[in-house]
Amino acid sequence: MSENRSVLLLAESELTAGKPLPWPLFDAGGAPLMPAGASLDAEEIAFLFARFAPARRADGDAPQSAPQAGEAPDGAVPSEAAPAAPRLSLPADATLGLRRRAGSTRQMSRFRVLAVHPAGPLFVRPLQPRAVDLTPGEAIEAMAVGQSAVYWFTAFVEAVAFEPAPYLILSAPGNLKRVRERRDTRVAVRLAARYVLSGERGTGLVLDVSPSGLSIAVDRELGKAGESLCVTLPVAASDGAVEALTLTGSLRGLTHQPEAEPAWLHHVALDAMAEAEITRLKAALFDWSLSA
Repeated sequence: MSENRSVLLLAESELTAGKPLPWPLFDAGGAPLMPAGASLDAEEIAFLFARFAPARRADGDAPQSAPQAGEAPDGAVPSEAAPAAPRLSLPADATLGLRRRAGSTRQMSRFRVLAVHPAGPLFVRPLQPRAVDLTPGEAIEAMAVGQSAVYWFTAFVEAVAFEPAPYLILSAPGNLKRVRERRDTRVAVRLAARYVLSGERGTGLVLDVSPSGLSIAVDRELGKAGESLCVTLPVAASDGAVEALTLTGSLRGLTHQPEAEPAWLHHVALDAMAEAEITRLKAALFDWSLSA
């Protein structure tokens, strides 16, 4: 096993077929692969090691505790003089992408909202299992998923804390702009997904997802148009663990790509979902769009 930043790379021999995973499984880059407790067969283990670099956390396998969404962390006192946020409504656990306004890197780091103070400041926690490298006074810009649109705004880092888990306090958002409406846009991904069709189970590679559909590549033709399919995707939880998001739909088309691996690309139209599941899927889509 070798160390790669915040994760430890695993050897295929370290996973036992039929035995529940003692920790969540990640790709070497930090993307979630499988939740803790998932039981993989030998074929699934071979699939993961052929297409990803499976790893587990280097900084402990249990997710760090953090203040609950909607509650201000203990001892945090935002500035009383901060102006109110200009009509920015963020749901609990909303996803944000943050980056410095100055500097050479344009890569955004993913955060989740812990709380919004009535005076405007935001309390946010990082999703990546690494230390926060921002400091008080730094200017940042952010992209946030609101209830009906995606927003861009600027802010300053007011405070950085590391107990009980890392979090930031940001000043009230400024220069707020509506970037785009929330539409049915497909996001390119590369996810290890488990599927069930007519009682048969397997593992495939999901290549794009939207609120209304997805495409999954497998090593054979699964079925005909109209047949029902259940697909389980790995998503990042608000506490940094890996959760399973199960979606149901029906096959709408099939593309055979002999040069690709896997070669059979199935197009799936998703069934109607409950509001809670739609919210989870849209949050995951935003996370994936930041990583693309």
